[in-house]
Amino acid sequence: MGGTQASKTQALWFIGFTIAFAVLVFWDTAYVWTMAQFFHMNDFGKFYYATVAFLDGQDMYGPSLATFIQLTDDYGQQFWNLNPPHFHLLLLPLAYLPPLAALLAWHVLNFSAFLLIVRWIKQELNYSPSVNQTRVLVIGFLAFAGTGAHLVTGQFSFLLALPVTIAWIHTRHHEWNKAGIYLGIACSLKLFLLIFLPYFFFKRQYGAIGRFLGVLGAAFGIGVAVFGIAPHVAWIEKISEINWHWAGMNGSLWGILSRTLIENPMYQIAHPGEFLVYPAWVILSAFCGGIALYIAANDSSPGNIDRAFAILIISAILISPLGWTYYLFLLLGPLTGLLVEMERDTDRHEPRWARRIRTLQILLACGIIPGLLVPLIRIPLADSSFLVTLTIGSAYFWSIFLFWIFLVLDWKMDHRRDRITQAVSPA
Repeated sequence: MGGTQASKTQALWFIGFTIAFAVLVFWDTAYVWTMAQFFHMNDFGKFYYATVAFLDGQDMYGPSLATFIQLTDDYGQQFWNLNPPHFHLLLLPLAYLPPLAALLAWHVLNFSAFLLIVRWIKQELNYSPSVNQTRVLVIGFLAFAGTGAHLVTGQFSFLLALPVTIAWIHTRHHEWNKAGIYLGIACSLKLFLLIFLPYFFFKRQYGAIGRFLGVLGAAFGIGVAVFGIAPHVAWIEKISEINWHWAGMNGSLWGILSRTLIENPMYQIAHPGEFLVYPAWVILSAFCGGIALYIAANDSSPGNIDRAFAILIISAILISPLGWTYYLFLLLGPLTGLLVEMERDTDRHEPRWARRIRTLQILLACGIIPGLLVPLIRIPLADSSFLVTLTIGSAYFWSIFLFWIFLVLDWKMDHRRDRITQAVSPA
Protein backbone atom coordinates (compact mmCIF):
# COMPACT_ATOMS: atom_id res chain seq x y z
CA MET A 1 0.00 0.00 0.00
CA GLY A 2 2.75 2.41 1.02
CA GLY A 3 4.81 1.47 -2.04
CA THR A 4 1.85 2.12 -4.34
CA GLN A 5 1.26 5.55 -2.77
CA ALA A 6 4.94 6.42 -3.14
CA SER A 7 4.85 5.36 -6.80
CA LYS A 8 1.82 7.57 -7.42
CA THR A 9 3.55 10.50 -5.75
CA GLN A 10 6.66 10.00 -7.87
CA ALA A 11 4.50 9.75 -11.00
CA LEU A 12 2.75 13.03 -10.14
CA TRP A 13 6.12 14.68 -9.51
CA PHE A 14 7.34 13.49 -12.90
CA ILE A 15 4.21 14.63 -14.73
CA GLY A 16 4.36 18.04 -13.05
CA PHE A 17 8.05 18.37 -13.87
CA THR A 18 7.49 17.38 -17.51
CA ILE A 19 4.69 19.91 -17.99
CA ALA A 20 6.62 22.72 -16.28
CA PHE A 21 9.76 21.83 -18.23
CA ALA A 22 7.95 21.92 -21.57
CA VAL A 23 6.22 25.24 -20.81
CA LEU A 24 9.42 26.91 -19.61
CA VAL A 25 11.51 25.64 -22.52
CA PHE A 26 8.89 27.09 -24.87
CA TRP A 27 8.94 30.37 -22.92
CA ASP A 28 12.74 30.62 -22.95
CA THR A 29 12.87 29.72 -26.63
CA ALA A 30 10.47 32.61 -27.23
CA TYR A 31 13.03 34.93 -25.62
CA VAL A 32 15.68 33.83 -28.11
CA TRP A 33 13.27 34.10 -31.04
CA THR A 34 12.22 37.60 -29.93
CA MET A 35 15.78 38.89 -29.57
CA ALA A 36 16.76 37.49 -32.97
CA GLN A 37 13.58 38.51 -34.81
CA PHE A 38 12.87 41.97 -33.37
CA PHE A 39 16.08 43.22 -31.73
CA HIS A 40 18.73 42.16 -34.28
CA MET A 41 20.20 39.78 -31.67
CA ASN A 42 20.13 42.51 -28.98
CA ASP A 43 23.36 42.66 -26.93
CA PHE A 44 24.99 39.83 -28.84
CA GLY A 45 24.19 41.78 -31.99
CA LYS A 46 26.08 44.74 -30.54
CA PHE A 47 29.13 42.53 -29.94
CA TYR A 48 28.86 40.81 -33.31
CA TYR A 49 28.38 43.90 -35.46
CA ALA A 50 31.10 45.76 -33.53
CA THR A 51 33.57 42.99 -34.37
CA VAL A 52 32.44 42.94 -38.00
CA ALA A 53 32.91 46.73 -38.10
CA PHE A 54 36.47 46.35 -36.79
CA LEU A 55 37.30 43.78 -39.46
CA ASP A 56 35.87 46.18 -42.06
CA GLY A 57 37.97 49.07 -40.72
CA GLN A 58 34.98 50.94 -39.28
CA ASP A 59 34.05 52.35 -35.85
CA MET A 60 33.48 49.49 -33.40
CA TYR A 61 31.34 51.64 -31.12
CA GLY A 62 29.20 53.38 -33.71
CA PRO A 63 25.50 52.74 -34.36
CA SER A 64 24.55 49.33 -35.74
CA LEU A 65 21.43 47.31 -36.45
CA ALA A 66 21.44 46.14 -32.82
CA THR A 67 22.09 49.39 -30.93
CA PHE A 68 18.74 51.10 -31.53
CA ILE A 69 15.76 49.65 -29.65
CA GLN A 70 12.16 50.81 -29.97
CA LEU A 71 10.85 50.80 -26.40
CA THR A 72 7.32 52.05 -26.99
CA ASP A 73 5.24 52.98 -30.02
CA ASP A 74 6.59 56.52 -29.92
CA TYR A 75 9.97 56.19 -28.20
CA GLY A 76 13.23 54.46 -28.98
CA GLN A 77 16.89 55.08 -28.19
CA GLN A 78 20.43 53.86 -28.69
CA PHE A 79 21.72 51.26 -26.23
CA TRP A 80 25.46 51.21 -26.82
CA ASN A 81 27.95 48.38 -26.65
CA LEU A 82 29.64 48.81 -23.25
CA ASN A 83 32.22 46.02 -23.39
CA PRO A 84 35.92 46.92 -23.68
CA PRO A 85 37.71 46.34 -26.99
CA HIS A 86 39.67 43.27 -25.83
CA PHE A 87 36.37 41.49 -25.08
CA HIS A 88 35.79 41.29 -28.84
CA LEU A 89 38.71 38.90 -29.21
CA LEU A 90 36.14 36.24 -28.26
CA LEU A 91 33.98 37.36 -31.18
CA LEU A 92 36.66 37.42 -33.89
CA PRO A 93 36.09 33.79 -35.02
CA LEU A 94 32.31 34.26 -34.91
CA ALA A 95 32.40 37.44 -36.99
CA TYR A 96 33.13 35.35 -40.09
CA LEU A 97 29.87 33.43 -39.62
CA PRO A 98 26.38 34.56 -40.68
CA PRO A 99 24.57 36.36 -37.82
CA LEU A 100 22.25 33.53 -36.72
CA ALA A 101 25.00 30.91 -37.01
CA ALA A 102 27.21 33.12 -34.84
CA LEU A 103 24.38 33.47 -32.30
CA LEU A 104 23.94 29.70 -32.16
CA ALA A 105 27.68 29.18 -31.65
CA TRP A 106 27.64 31.83 -28.91
CA HIS A 107 24.86 30.06 -27.03
CA VAL A 108 26.66 26.72 -27.39
CA LEU A 109 29.82 28.28 -25.90
CA ASN A 110 27.91 29.82 -23.01
CA PHE A 111 25.91 26.74 -22.08
CA SER A 112 28.99 24.54 -22.41
CA ALA A 113 30.62 26.85 -19.86
CA PHE A 114 27.54 26.49 -17.65
CA LEU A 115 27.70 22.69 -17.72
CA LEU A 116 31.41 22.83 -16.93
CA ILE A 117 30.73 25.13 -13.97
CA VAL A 118 28.05 22.77 -12.63
CA ARG A 119 30.46 19.84 -12.90
CA TRP A 120 33.23 21.71 -11.07
CA ILE A 121 30.88 22.83 -8.30
CA LYS A 122 29.67 19.26 -7.72
CA GLN A 123 33.27 18.04 -7.56
CA GLU A 124 34.39 20.84 -5.26
CA LEU A 125 31.53 20.39 -2.80
CA ASN A 126 31.37 16.59 -3.14
CA TYR A 127 27.64 16.94 -3.53
CA SER A 128 25.07 15.37 -5.83
CA PRO A 129 21.43 16.46 -5.53
CA SER A 130 18.66 13.88 -5.41
CA VAL A 131 16.40 13.27 -8.41
CA ASN A 132 13.67 15.53 -7.05
CA GLN A 133 16.19 18.21 -6.09
CA THR A 134 17.60 18.07 -9.61
CA ARG A 135 14.13 18.54 -11.06
CA VAL A 136 13.49 21.56 -8.83
CA LEU A 137 16.86 23.05 -9.79
CA VAL A 138 16.18 22.56 -13.51
CA ILE A 139 12.76 24.21 -13.25
CA GLY A 140 14.23 27.01 -11.14
CA PHE A 141 16.96 27.60 -13.71
CA LEU A 142 14.49 27.75 -16.59
CA ALA A 143 12.10 30.04 -14.68
CA PHE A 144 14.83 32.29 -13.24
CA ALA A 145 14.66 35.88 -14.48
CA GLY A 146 18.44 35.86 -14.96
CA THR A 147 18.09 33.01 -17.47
CA GLY A 148 15.48 34.97 -19.38
CA ALA A 149 17.68 38.07 -19.28
CA HIS A 150 20.65 36.08 -20.56
CA LEU A 151 18.63 34.60 -23.43
CA VAL A 152 16.84 37.78 -24.50
CA THR A 153 20.09 39.77 -24.54
CA GLY A 154 22.55 37.14 -25.75
CA GLN A 155 25.00 38.11 -23.03
CA PHE A 156 28.03 36.09 -21.90
CA SER A 157 26.88 35.34 -18.34
CA PHE A 158 28.28 31.81 -18.15
CA LEU A 159 31.56 32.63 -19.89
CA LEU A 160 32.03 35.39 -17.30
CA ALA A 161 31.05 33.04 -14.46
CA LEU A 162 33.74 30.58 -15.57
CA PRO A 163 36.83 32.49 -14.27
CA VAL A 164 34.89 33.66 -11.19
CA THR A 165 34.04 30.04 -10.31
CA ILE A 166 37.65 28.95 -10.86
CA ALA A 167 38.80 31.79 -8.58
CA TRP A 168 36.29 30.71 -5.92
CA ILE A 169 37.62 27.13 -6.05
CA HIS A 170 41.24 28.27 -5.78
CA THR A 171 40.39 30.55 -2.85
CA ARG A 172 38.70 27.66 -1.03
CA HIS A 173 42.04 25.83 -1.32
CA HIS A 174 43.95 28.95 -0.16
CA GLU A 175 45.54 29.35 -3.59
CA TRP A 176 45.15 33.10 -3.46
CA ASN A 177 47.57 34.00 -6.24
CA LYS A 178 45.75 31.79 -8.74
CA ALA A 179 42.46 33.30 -7.60
CA GLY A 180 43.88 36.76 -8.28
CA ILE A 181 44.72 35.77 -11.86
CA TYR A 182 41.22 34.53 -12.67
CA LEU A 183 39.47 37.41 -10.93
CA GLY A 184 41.72 39.76 -12.90
CA ILE A 185 40.49 38.12 -16.12
CA ALA A 186 36.85 38.52 -15.06
CA CYS A 187 37.38 42.08 -13.86
CA SER A 188 38.92 43.08 -17.18
CA LEU A 189 35.45 42.41 -18.63
CA LYS A 190 33.31 43.71 -15.75
CA LEU A 191 35.00 46.35 -13.62
CA PHE A 192 32.59 46.04 -10.68
CA LEU A 193 34.65 43.00 -9.64
CA LEU A 194 37.29 45.48 -8.43
CA ILE A 195 35.55 44.99 -5.08
CA PHE A 196 37.80 41.93 -4.61
CA LEU A 197 40.94 44.11 -4.43
CA PRO A 198 40.21 45.51 -0.94
CA TYR A 199 39.19 41.98 0.11
CA PHE A 200 42.63 40.69 -0.90
CA PHE A 201 44.21 43.68 0.84
CA PHE A 202 42.44 43.05 4.15
CA LYS A 203 43.39 39.38 3.87
CA ARG A 204 47.01 40.50 3.26
CA GLN A 205 47.15 38.61 -0.02
CA TYR A 206 49.44 41.07 -1.77
CA GLY A 207 50.56 38.50 -4.34
CA ALA A 208 46.94 38.05 -5.41
CA ILE A 209 46.60 41.83 -5.76
CA GLY A 210 49.70 41.99 -7.95
CA ARG A 211 48.48 39.21 -10.22
CA PHE A 212 44.98 40.67 -10.34
CA LEU A 213 46.30 44.06 -11.47
CA GLY A 214 48.86 42.48 -13.78
CA VAL A 215 46.24 40.46 -15.65
CA LEU A 216 43.91 43.46 -15.74
CA GLY A 217 46.62 45.64 -17.25
CA ALA A 218 47.69 42.94 -19.69
CA ALA A 219 44.11 42.52 -20.96
CA PHE A 220 43.81 46.21 -21.78
CA GLY A 221 47.34 46.21 -23.19
CA ILE A 222 46.42 43.41 -25.58
CA GLY A 223 43.30 45.36 -26.49
CA VAL A 224 45.36 48.42 -27.40
CA ALA A 225 47.82 46.30 -29.40
CA VAL A 226 45.08 44.57 -31.41
CA PHE A 227 42.38 47.22 -31.73
CA GLY A 228 44.25 50.50 -31.21
CA ILE A 229 43.69 53.57 -29.03
CA ALA A 230 40.66 55.02 -30.85
CA PRO A 231 38.23 52.19 -29.90
CA HIS A 232 39.20 52.61 -26.24
CA VAL A 233 38.42 56.33 -26.40
CA ALA A 234 35.10 55.53 -28.08
CA TRP A 235 34.33 52.89 -25.43
CA ILE A 236 34.87 55.39 -22.61
CA GLU A 237 32.67 57.91 -24.43
CA LYS A 238 29.85 55.39 -24.71
CA ILE A 239 30.08 54.57 -21.01
CA SER A 240 29.72 58.28 -20.23
CA GLU A 241 26.53 58.38 -22.34
CA ILE A 242 24.65 55.72 -20.35
CA ASN A 243 21.15 56.96 -19.57
CA TRP A 244 19.21 53.71 -19.21
CA HIS A 245 19.82 52.94 -15.54
CA TRP A 246 16.02 52.84 -15.15
CA ALA A 247 15.72 49.56 -17.10
CA GLY A 248 13.74 46.89 -15.25
CA MET A 249 16.51 44.28 -15.48
CA ASN A 250 18.80 46.62 -13.53
CA GLY A 251 18.72 45.39 -9.94
CA SER A 252 21.22 47.91 -8.58
CA LEU A 253 20.81 50.79 -6.16
CA TRP A 254 21.27 53.26 -8.99
CA GLY A 255 18.59 51.38 -10.90
CA ILE A 256 15.84 51.81 -8.33
CA LEU A 257 16.87 55.41 -7.64
CA SER A 258 16.65 56.20 -11.36
CA ARG A 259 13.30 54.48 -11.79
CA THR A 260 11.76 56.40 -8.91
CA LEU A 261 13.42 59.84 -9.19
CA ILE A 262 14.36 60.49 -12.84
CA GLU A 263 11.90 60.99 -15.71
CA ASN A 264 12.09 57.99 -18.05
CA PRO A 265 10.03 56.42 -20.85
CA MET A 266 8.85 53.33 -18.95
CA TYR A 267 8.09 54.12 -15.30
CA GLN A 268 6.07 56.57 -13.26
CA ILE A 269 8.24 58.43 -10.75
CA ALA A 270 7.32 59.76 -7.31
CA HIS A 271 8.65 63.27 -7.87
CA PRO A 272 11.49 64.63 -10.03
CA GLY A 273 14.60 64.36 -7.90
CA GLU A 274 17.55 63.71 -10.18
CA PHE A 275 19.83 65.76 -7.90
CA LEU A 276 19.26 63.19 -5.13
CA VAL A 277 20.32 60.12 -7.12
CA TYR A 278 24.11 60.47 -6.97
CA PRO A 279 24.46 61.37 -3.24
CA ALA A 280 21.94 58.69 -2.27
CA TRP A 281 23.82 56.14 -4.38
CA VAL A 282 27.16 57.07 -2.78
CA ILE A 283 25.79 56.77 0.76
CA LEU A 284 23.95 53.50 0.17
CA SER A 285 26.87 52.01 -1.77
CA ALA A 286 29.29 52.89 1.02
CA PHE A 287 26.93 51.26 3.51
CA CYS A 288 26.45 48.01 1.56
CA GLY A 289 30.05 47.78 0.37
CA GLY A 290 31.51 48.65 3.77
CA ILE A 291 29.50 46.00 5.62
CA ALA A 292 30.27 43.41 2.93
CA LEU A 293 34.01 44.05 3.12
CA TYR A 294 33.95 43.98 6.93
CA ILE A 295 32.20 40.60 6.91
CA ALA A 296 34.43 39.16 4.17
CA ALA A 297 37.61 40.33 5.87
CA ASN A 298 36.73 39.23 9.42
CA ASP A 299 34.72 36.05 8.87
CA SER A 300 36.54 33.02 10.30
CA SER A 301 33.70 30.49 10.12
CA PRO A 302 34.08 27.24 8.12
CA GLY A 303 32.09 28.72 5.23
CA ASN A 304 33.91 32.05 5.18
CA ILE A 305 35.14 31.81 1.56
CA ASP A 306 31.68 30.95 0.22
CA ARG A 307 30.12 33.79 2.19
CA ALA A 308 32.85 36.26 1.24
CA PHE A 309 32.45 35.60 -2.48
CA ALA A 310 28.65 35.66 -2.23
CA ILE A 311 28.35 38.92 -0.31
CA LEU A 312 31.07 40.68 -2.32
CA ILE A 313 29.45 39.72 -5.63
CA ILE A 314 25.94 40.63 -4.49
CA SER A 315 27.27 43.95 -3.14
CA ALA A 316 29.09 44.62 -6.42
CA ILE A 317 25.81 44.11 -8.30
CA LEU A 318 24.03 46.50 -5.93
CA ILE A 319 26.78 49.13 -6.18
CA SER A 320 27.33 48.92 -9.93
CA PRO A 321 25.31 51.54 -11.86
CA LEU A 322 24.13 48.69 -14.10
CA GLY A 323 23.53 45.56 -12.03
CA TRP A 324 21.79 43.28 -14.51
CA THR A 325 20.03 40.15 -13.27
CA TYR A 326 22.19 37.86 -15.42
CA TYR A 327 25.19 38.82 -13.25
CA LEU A 328 23.63 36.68 -10.52
CA PHE A 329 25.07 33.62 -12.26
CA LEU A 330 28.44 34.70 -10.84
CA LEU A 331 27.07 33.39 -7.53
CA LEU A 332 26.69 29.80 -8.75
CA GLY A 333 29.66 28.44 -6.81
CA PRO A 334 29.58 30.36 -3.52
CA LEU A 335 25.80 30.29 -3.19
CA THR A 336 25.71 26.53 -3.76
CA GLY A 337 28.44 26.15 -1.17
CA LEU A 338 26.42 28.08 1.42
CA LEU A 339 23.21 26.16 0.70
CA VAL A 340 24.95 22.79 0.85
CA GLU A 341 26.49 23.76 4.19
CA MET A 342 23.05 24.73 5.50
CA GLU A 343 21.61 21.38 4.38
CA ARG A 344 24.44 19.49 6.07
CA ASP A 345 23.99 21.42 9.30
CA THR A 346 21.91 18.87 11.21
CA ASP A 347 21.92 20.62 14.58
CA ARG A 348 18.29 20.38 15.69
CA HIS A 349 18.96 21.87 19.13
CA GLU A 350 19.75 25.44 18.14
CA PRO A 351 19.30 28.10 20.82
CA ARG A 352 16.36 30.46 20.59
CA TRP A 353 18.37 33.32 19.04
CA ALA A 354 19.57 31.02 16.23
CA ARG A 355 16.03 29.84 15.52
CA ARG A 356 14.91 33.46 15.30
CA ILE A 357 17.60 34.24 12.73
CA ARG A 358 16.67 31.13 10.75
CA THR A 359 13.03 32.24 10.80
CA LEU A 360 14.05 35.66 9.48
CA GLN A 361 16.08 34.00 6.73
CA ILE A 362 13.10 31.85 5.73
CA LEU A 363 10.90 34.96 5.58
CA LEU A 364 13.53 36.71 3.47
CA ALA A 365 13.69 33.71 1.13
CA CYS A 366 9.92 34.00 0.70
CA GLY A 367 10.56 37.50 -0.65
CA ILE A 368 13.72 36.73 -2.61
CA ILE A 369 12.55 33.78 -4.69
CA PRO A 370 9.27 35.18 -6.12
CA GLY A 371 11.02 38.39 -7.16
CA LEU A 372 13.62 36.46 -9.13
CA LEU A 373 10.89 34.51 -10.93
CA VAL A 374 9.08 37.60 -12.24
CA PRO A 375 9.14 37.11 -16.03
CA LEU A 376 10.61 39.64 -18.41
CA ILE A 377 7.28 40.59 -19.91
CA ARG A 378 6.65 44.09 -21.11
CA ILE A 379 4.37 45.60 -18.48
CA PRO A 380 2.98 49.01 -19.52
CA LEU A 381 4.44 50.66 -16.44
CA ALA A 382 4.60 54.09 -18.07
CA ASP A 383 0.80 54.28 -17.72
CA SER A 384 0.77 52.78 -14.24
CA SER A 385 1.46 54.22 -10.81
CA PHE A 386 4.53 54.95 -8.76
CA LEU A 387 3.53 52.05 -6.51
CA VAL A 388 3.92 49.68 -9.47
CA THR A 389 7.32 51.22 -10.23
CA LEU A 390 8.42 50.66 -6.65
CA THR A 391 7.16 47.06 -6.45
CA ILE A 392 6.78 45.00 -9.65
CA GLY A 393 8.95 47.39 -11.63
CA SER A 394 11.77 46.99 -9.10
CA ALA A 395 11.19 43.35 -8.13
CA TYR A 396 14.73 42.32 -9.07
CA PHE A 397 16.27 45.03 -6.91
CA TRP A 398 14.25 44.00 -3.88
CA SER A 399 15.21 40.34 -4.32
CA ILE A 400 18.90 41.21 -4.62
CA PHE A 401 18.77 43.55 -1.63
CA LEU A 402 16.89 41.00 0.49
CA PHE A 403 19.49 38.42 -0.46
CA TRP A 404 22.19 40.81 0.75
CA ILE A 405 20.37 41.01 4.11
CA PHE A 406 20.05 37.19 4.12
CA LEU A 407 23.84 36.88 3.83
CA VAL A 408 24.43 39.42 6.59
CA LEU A 409 22.12 37.46 8.91
CA ASP A 410 23.85 34.21 7.97
CA TRP A 411 27.20 35.73 8.95
CA LYS A 412 25.70 37.10 12.17
CA MET A 413 24.55 33.64 13.23
CA ASP A 414 27.90 31.96 12.49
CA HIS A 415 29.79 34.83 14.11
CA ARG A 416 27.76 34.52 17.32
CA ARG A 417 28.22 30.74 17.33
CA ASP A 418 31.98 31.21 17.10
CA ARG A 419 31.98 33.68 20.00
CA ILE A 420 29.95 31.30 22.17
CA THR A 421 32.24 28.39 21.27
CA GLN A 422 35.33 30.43 22.16
CA ALA A 423 33.76 31.53 25.44
CA VAL A 424 33.03 27.98 26.62
CA SER A 425 36.27 26.42 25.33
CA PRO A 426 38.96 25.82 27.94
CA ALA A 427 41.87 28.26 27.80
